[in-house]
Amino acid sequence: MSSATLARVVRTLPADLPLVLTPGLIEQFGISRREARTYVARGFWSRFAHGLVLTRRGAPTRWNWAEAGVLLGGSTSAVSGWEALDVRGLVAPPRPALPVLVLVREGRSRRIGPLLIRRTDRPFAVHVTPPDNPFLPLTPIAGAARSVADAACLLRTLPAVRALVARAVQRRGCRIEELAAELAAGPRVGSGHLRRALGEVGEGARSAAEASALSQLRRSRIPEFEFNVPVLDRAGRLLFTIDVLWRALRAAMEIDGRRYHSEGPDWDATLSRHNLITGGRLSVTHYSPRVIDTPGGRWLGELEHWLRGRAAELGVSYRPGSPRRGARQHDAEPLVLDMYS
Repeated sequence: MSSATLARVVRTLPADLPLVLTPGLIEQFGISRREARTYVARGFWSRFAHGLVLTRRGAPTRWNWAEAGVLLGGSTSAVSGWEALDVRGLVAPPRPALPVLVLVREGRSRRIGPLLIRRTDRPFAVHVTPPDNPFLPLTPIAGAARSVADAACLLRTLPAVRALVARAVQRRGCRIEELAAELAAGPRVGSGHLRRALGEVGEGARSAAEASALSQLRRSRIPEFEFNVPVLDRAGRLLFTIDVLWRALRAAMEIDGRRYHSEGPDWDATLSRHNLITGGRLSVTHYSPRVIDTPGGRWLGELEHWLRGRAAELGVSYRPGSPRRGARQHDAEPLVLDMYS
């Protein structure tokens, strides 16, 4: 068959031909194995694993591998981990070097390139993506809480797990209680970072930076603090939430990500918030996530020096705290901010 003839044949293939084909699917579409081998040999299709072909040129994407995993896993399979969260908008770039995870209730566990097919006896919820999903249309994916737990146990660093858990909870992909249930039911091996991140987010950390700050503050000799304190006006209306508060020192710390607050309406809101805090006769200091995550914890020394200065300015005693202390979020009393007191 000449190249021109072959090209015409390829163009007449079914329009609904999937991107990923298994031998069984090739037969269902009435394509002989010889024809499939010819399409691959002539460069119209690509072979990317034993028995799997991609019906286009080029290397397979992670989405192609996820689709392949579901096809190989059979009727009990579902995509989990990072990819299942990505289609929900619950993760942010850059993508870590994790395997593409597919859970199955039947069959065996195996690894094929970046694809990890994992058999599990633990039940998991399954949702099917809508047909217009640009990445994995009409594909079974595991529930959000299970996907977070699976991804967290594959991630190797605590900051990465913190960011994953905080984002999923903040965006209401799942609740802390659901993640705690997954943690309790899942394997203990590899779950240490998830256990710690859940404790921090459960105490009110709304981002990876807040969780890191909370962890470092609790291990330091910084005076006892309150975390995520609601600030009210005299009418009892909620104005905002202060990240960290030392009530006796009338001192507050804010964790500000510059990329979120440095321009436009966000920047205006940040300035307005700062003015309200200082107008209510509180002193406030700001730290960026980058500074908080810098090894060595130099910011803690700067913070301690600043708090000692606040104590001297107000004429109150400075009382260093003990490591592992610090009020939980639900212990924090609302602060009534009176601009004119």
